[in-house]
Amino acid sequence: MVVLNFFFGFGQEKSQVKGKVQDPNGVGIELVEVIARSSSNKEVEVVEYTLETGEFELSLENGTYDLTFDNTLDPKKSIQIIVEQNTTLPPVVLESATNTPKRDELKISDINLVARKKLITQEVGKTVYNVAQDPLTKGKTVADALGNVPSVGVDADGSVTLRGSSNVKVLINGKPSSMVGVGNATSGLSSLPADMVESVEVITSASAKYDADGEGGVINIVLKKNNKEGINGSVEAGGGYQPKAFVNTQLGVNTKAANWNFGAGFRHEEPLLGVRYTAQALDQGQITEKLSQNSTRLKNRNTLYATAGVDFSIDTLNTVNFTLGMKNLWANNYRDIHFSSETPGVSTSSWMRNEAEDEDNNAIDFGLSLTHLTQKKGEKITFSANSAFMNAQLNSDITETVSPRSTGEAIYTSSDEKQYNGQVSVDYINPQLPFISKTFKLETGAKYDQMLNNTDFSVLNLATNAYLSDFTNDVIYDQKVASGYVMGTETFGKWTTSGGLRVENTDIDLSYQNSDTNIHKNYTNFFPSLQALYNQSDKTQLRFAYSKRINRPFARFLSPFNSYSDNKNIFVGNPDLDPTYTHSFEVGAQTKIGKATLSPVVFYRNTQDFISVIYLPDSVDPTVFVATPRNIGVNQSYGLENTINFPLTSKWNTITTFTVFGYSRDASYLNFDFSGNGISANLTHRSNLKLPNGWDLTARYMFNGPDRDNTNQRKSFSSFDLAVNKELLNGKASIGLNAQNIFNTMYRSFEVTTPTFYRDVHMQMKNRQIDLVFVYRFGQTSKQKNQAPKKPAMEDMDGGF
Repeated sequence: MVVLNFFFGFGQEKSQVKGKVQDPNGVGIELVEVIARSSSNKEVEVVEYTLETGEFELSLENGTYDLTFDNTLDPKKSIQIIVEQNTTLPPVVLESATNTPKRDELKISDINLVARKKLITQEVGKTVYNVAQDPLTKGKTVADALGNVPSVGVDADGSVTLRGSSNVKVLINGKPSSMVGVGNATSGLSSLPADMVESVEVITSASAKYDADGEGGVINIVLKKNNKEGINGSVEAGGGYQPKAFVNTQLGVNTKAANWNFGAGFRHEEPLLGVRYTAQALDQGQITEKLSQNSTRLKNRNTLYATAGVDFSIDTLNTVNFTLGMKNLWANNYRDIHFSSETPGVSTSSWMRNEAEDEDNNAIDFGLSLTHLTQKKGEKITFSANSAFMNAQLNSDITETVSPRSTGEAIYTSSDEKQYNGQVSVDYINPQLPFISKTFKLETGAKYDQMLNNTDFSVLNLATNAYLSDFTNDVIYDQKVASGYVMGTETFGKWTTSGGLRVENTDIDLSYQNSDTNIHKNYTNFFPSLQALYNQSDKTQLRFAYSKRINRPFARFLSPFNSYSDNKNIFVGNPDLDPTYTHSFEVGAQTKIGKATLSPVVFYRNTQDFISVIYLPDSVDPTVFVATPRNIGVNQSYGLENTINFPLTSKWNTITTFTVFGYSRDASYLNFDFSGNGISANLTHRSNLKLPNGWDLTARYMFNGPDRDNTNQRKSFSSFDLAVNKELLNGKASIGLNAQNIFNTMYRSFEVTTPTFYRDVHMQMKNRQIDLVFVYRFGQTSKQKNQAPKKPAMEDMDGGF
C-alpha cells in the first residue's frame, strides 16, 4: 500500500483584502486580472480575477503590496496598499472601461473562472505548470501530465528527463515520497492519477534550501488541497482505449477547528508497447554476426491509492500538520521476444523468448510537521519528520524455445526490493534583521536524511536447479546525508537578490551479502546558489540564477545484479561510480509586447565526471550487449528556451515553447571515444478555444528534433493531442473526450555506429490513448461564497529539502 507525502503548508498570518473594479458609471467589470506583488519580495505574487459583479478578494500575508489591475483591453492601473488586518478597499475605477466591448462570451461559472489562471508561469529559476487547468490531463496519469511541461520528457516507463538530463530530483509537496518509485526511479508516476495534482514546479536552478541532489534540477509535484469552507469535493470517473478504467475522488472537510483533506482512487490499464532492435558485429566494415529482435510488452496493471491529511492550530502561534498516504499496485506483465540470428554465408536461426511476470508494489508515507510563530511578524520555526516505505516484488517465469543459437532456457527470476527513506529537519525564517537592513530576510536550517535500499535478486535455472551466480545476490545500499544551509534575501530599488550556501556530508555503505563485498564512501561538499530579479518596468522583468548540484549514483547504478528478461541486452551496475558535479547558470526575462508575453531563458550547464550508460558487445558473444554506467568525462550543455503566451482573441489563447539546445562532450572509455558536439531543437504549441454553451477545445502539437554525435544518432518524433470538454449543471460537472498521440507517432529511434559494432533501436514511447472522462463537483462553490477562487502564491517552498 502506498502513501503520499500529502503536505499542506503553513505560512504567516494572512488577512483578507476585498474590493471592486468598476467603470466610471459604477458598473462592475468582470475578469479583470488583479495582481498583488509584495514590495519587500518581488518573487511573491498573488493573482485573482474579478467576478461578474467586479468584486474580488485576496488572501495576503501582512505587509506592503503593489496592486495592478489588468483588463487586457484597457490601460493598467496600479495602487499601493499596506495590509495589517482584514479590510475593504475603495472602488477601483478603470477610466476607459466604458469604451470596451461587452464580453458576454466571458461570463462563466466559478469553475471556469479557475481555468482563467495562467497555465504556465515563469519565475527565477522556476516554471510553474498548473495541471488542474489543463483539459489534456483529464483521465491521465502524473507521468502524462509531466510530459506536457516545457523542458520535461517522459519515456514509456515513466522515467523523467529535464533539459536532456535524466538525473532529476522528483518531490511530492517538497518531500521525497515512495509514490515516485524505488530509489531514484520515477516509474511510480505512471500509475498515479493527474487528478490529484494541482501544479508542477520545474526548478531548473534550485537555491541552497533544496537538497543538492539532482544535477538536472528539481520537479516538485504539488497535490490538491481544498480550502473552501464546509464539505467540498469532486469525483472523476472514466475509461478509454487502450483498455483503461479509473475513478478518483477528492474530499475536503473544513471546520473552525481543523482542515481535513482526503483522496482515494482506483485505476486499471493495459498498455501495449513494442521494440524493434538490430545488432551487427563488424570486422573492417564487414558483418560477421547479425541479431534482430521484435518484442511486445503488455502490462495488465491495477493501482489503488488513498490519502489523508489534517492541519489544525494548537493556538494562535502553533500549528500541526499530519499526512498519510498509501498505494498498492499489482500487475501481470507479459513480454514476448522473437529473435533472428545470422552468420552471413554460414547459418541462420530464429527462436522465441517469453516472460510472464507478477508484480506487487506496496508503499506508505507518513508526514508530521510543527510550525511555531513568534511575536515578531513573519518569524517562524518549522520542525518536520517524514518517513516513506516501499516493498516491490517481481517474480518472472522465462521460457525460450530450443534452436541452434539459443540455450533453451527455463528460468525463474525473483526480485524483492525494500526501501526506507526518512528525514528530520528544522527550518528558521526571520523576515527582517534591523542590524543588517529593514528588508533583509534570513533563512537557515538543518536536515538529516537516510535512504536504505535492500534488493534480493536471484535467477534460477529450472533445468539444472542451479542459480546463476552472476545474477544472484542480496545487495544493501545505505545512504546518509547530513546537511545545513543559510540564505539571505535583500530588496533594494528594483532589485531583489538572494544568495545561499549549503553544506552536505554524504556517507554511503554498499554491501553484497553473497560475495562479502563492502564499499564505503564518505565526502563533504559545499553548494552555493545565487538568484537575482530586476523589475525593469511593469512589463519587463530580468532574472539570473546560479547553482551547484550533485548526482549521487543510486543503488541500481551501483549494483552489478539486475534484470534477466532479455539475455541479449543486459544491464550491469558499476560499484566504482563517483558522484558528478554540475554548475548551472540561467539568464532569463519576461516581457509583454502587445497581447503577447515572452519568457526567454538562456541556460548553461557544466558537468564534471559525467555519468553515461555505455553499451558494449560481450567479449564472447558479440551480439550480446552489456550496458554499464561509467564516469566518462566532461559534458557541457547550453541552449535557449522561450515560452510565448499569445491570446489571439478573448476566446482563443495560444502557448508556444521552443528550445534550441546543444552540448559539447569530452569523454572516452577504453578504446571508445564518446566526445562530440551536438545540437537539436524542440517545439510545443498549444491552443485553447472557448466555444459557446460551455464547450472548450484544446489542441497540442509536440516536435522533438533529431540529435547526433560521433557514434549516436537519434531521430525526431512528434505527437498531436486533442481534448474537448463541456461544462454541465451550471459548472458543477463536466464531460470530456481526451485523445493523446492521435497519429501514433511517438517512437524513439536511434543508431549507434562504431568500427566494431552497429545497433539500431526503434522503441514505442507511448501508444495512442483515447479517454472519456466525467467530473462532478459538490459542496460550497466560490461563487456561492461571493469570492474569487484562490490561486496559490508562487513562493519558494518552506523549509530545506
